[in-house]
Amino acid sequence: MGIVSASTPWADVTKKLTLYGTVTNTGNLVEVYAGDGKNLYRVVPEPDYKTVAALEIYVQNNPQFPTLKELIRQYGVPCGVLSPRQSGTLRVTTLLYPAMDIEIVKSGSSLDLNAKITVVTLVDPTRLTGNQDLCTLGSLDKAPVLPWHGFASWQYYATHGLAQF
Repeated sequence: MGIVSASTPWADVTKKLTLYGTVTNTGNLVEVYAGDGKNLYRVVPEPDYKTVAALEIYVQNNPQFPTLKELIRQYGVPCGVLSPRQSGTLRVTTLLYPAMDIEIVKSGSSLDLNAKITVVTLVDPTRLTGNQDLCTLGSLDKAPVLPWHGFASWQYYATHGLAQF
């Protein structure tokens, strides 16, 4: 896409994204609806509107998007877990990586390799949080960040501070 957090000028975002679908620019947010109805790209500016703060990719309607298992194979295990995050629903859990977070839908009694991914957000953590990466946070959006405990039960995560659903 040619968009990099904290690097791509905000003024260039609309021009770059017109190649991917219908662009809506409200000034403080740019959304691109891909013509396939399966993906939505949302780009958020830095507070000073000079560069991009985050690129959010909404993939909940895209059955061809990689599974959690494939993302873990590509990027390794997450460094943290929190709930809820952007979606604001307790049915979603966020897995943290140094410069990315992945929202997954909670299902069953434990974290599952085949969990449905709903949103992938690429960020510049230094600009977003002041930390070098998201893994060193104690909390994000007022939710406590828990260490990764593997594919444990939701009850285990709840016992250690993850909000229950």
